[in-house]
Amino acid sequence: MKLMRRGGKASVYLIRCEAYLKIGVAGYREHRLMSLQVGNPFELEMIAYRVFDNAKIADAAEALLHKQFEAARHRGEWFAVPDEAAIEALRAISVEDLTKPSTVTIEWMPYRGASGYLEEVPLESVR
Repeated sequence: MKLMRRGGKASVYLIRCEAYLKIGVAGYREHRLMSLQVGNPFELEMIAYRVFDNAKIADAAEALLHKQFEAARHRGEWFAVPDEAAIEALRAISVEDLTKPSTVTIEWMPYRGASGYLEEVPLESVR
């Protein structure tokens, strides 16, 4: 579930929990951290975030990171990757590349273990 994003902006965030890192997107990253912490017995720490001008670009950036770290996926949006690697990958994302006319495949991981499905997203509509 995506919260309404303030001013159209959205953040891709990296949250550390023990050996795993959550790569996600939210309009209100502070609220997202608090909501995850409520149901988690371990201390969570937001180690980095990057604000994007609109939700579609943020969603595409999140999908790019998920694809880049697919081999390290533990479950859902949780990955076994070092902080430095994830921070560098987030920093290296080119918004210009995300908004070039092309099509990317984004794999969605629905909540409660439902089967994932693929959705083709034409990036011309991101602007």
